Amino acid sequence: MQVNYNDMKKFLENFDSESGIASIETSMVFMIIFIFIMFNYEFLKFQNDMSIIALNESLATERVDLALLRGSPENLSSLFDKQLHELSQGSYFNAIKYQPSTVECYRDLSTNTPESCTEKSKVIKFIYEVKRLATSDEICDLFGLPVNLEREVVTVNDYYR
Repeated sequence: MQVNYNDMKKFLENFDSESGIASIETSMVFMIIFIFIMFNYEFLKFQNDMSIIALNESLATERVDLALLRGSPENLSSLFDKQLHELSQGSYFNAIKYQPSTVECYRDLSTNTPESCTEKSKVIKFIYEVKRLATSDEICDLFGLPVNLEREVVTVNDYYR
């Protein structure tokens, strides 16, 4: 099979000089689409993390035994932490790390200063920090999405009247 010079010349004339530019534009479009997907992923992951944190908080406060206020109120924070760690699975889509919590007790709603926790405490506040793992710090900074969250959970002691 012989290739004629004229055939080759006709074949090359069919190519436009813009074919190289079209390939660069295609790669730019793919890069922009990929960046858009990354931004959407981080935003949806933030929403997922926040819903998981809120769910874990509400379940942990429901499982905390307020009868500890009568005997050993210092165990409230460790029980709350234990419940949070049991509820978090630690998978990639639930990559949340909870820091140990502190407990503040208030005698009623009108007081602003915490008191020691007793069975007469009406409002109990758990304060802890959450770190969202498996996130892109650069994208979260760009969107203003926090990676470390300081959380407060308030529960009302209606155990004792």
